[in-house]
Amino acid sequence: MFKSLLIVVLSLTFLVVNAQQKMHYNGMSKEEYKQLKLDVMNGIIEEPGMEKYNPSENGSRQGGDDFGSATPIDEVPYSDIGSTTGQSIDVTAYCGTSSGTAPDLVYSFTPATSGTINVTTCSEISFYDTKLLVFENSESTCVTGNDDITDGSCPYNLLGSDWSLLSEVEFQANAGNTYYIVVTGFGSSSGQYELLVTGDATPTPPGQVPLSDYAIYIGIFLILAFTAIRFRRAFV
Repeated sequence: MFKSLLIVVLSLTFLVVNAQQKMHYNGMSKEEYKQLKLDVMNGIIEEPGMEKYNPSENGSRQGGDDFGSATPIDEVPYSDIGSTTGQSIDVTAYCGTSSGTAPDLVYSFTPATSGTINVTTCSEISFYDTKLLVFENSESTCVTGNDDITDGSCPYNLLGSDWSLLSEVEFQANAGNTYYIVVTGFGSSSGQYELLVTGDATPTPPGQVPLSDYAIYIGIFLILAFTAIRFRRAFV
């Protein structure tokens, strides 16, 4: 009798635990969910209910290959869809995140007025384990970086009830500087993403010279003027 009761209790416990796991992993067990994510990341299958994005078919303005060809963010709010699959690895700094060999794409933001900027890949059409890195003016100056959103604020691409494999950063953008936002992945992950940018810093309008460039021009002018004055005095 006791043995039969023990079997019943263990069976019920197994069913409850398995049901809880499936609740936390979008109706699947943890192992099934991980395998689904791996298959999506590797391009074996498309995530159910999601349409994969093909930049060549959609005419995207997706991120540039490197800092020199970065796609400018010319308005806030801003959104863009792209895919890092098949892209090269151009940014080698990890900016506060783990090392990896994932391909990357780059955006640039040059604010005309200072303010706070929030950047995220939290979207129902971001399909892989993303990372976001932010640099000021060059790759040598890291501002911030993030791999996973762990505070429960992102309901997509979940690995558990609160842990999302998508990314989010927030930083102070100071007028006259250029901020490079890098979309990459954890480890060697790549895939489709949607980039969303919000905040109260306003971008430099297209065609307008950033304040930092004015400072450079003024510096060059002063150097040339000082040199000319000294040259003239030498022959007086």
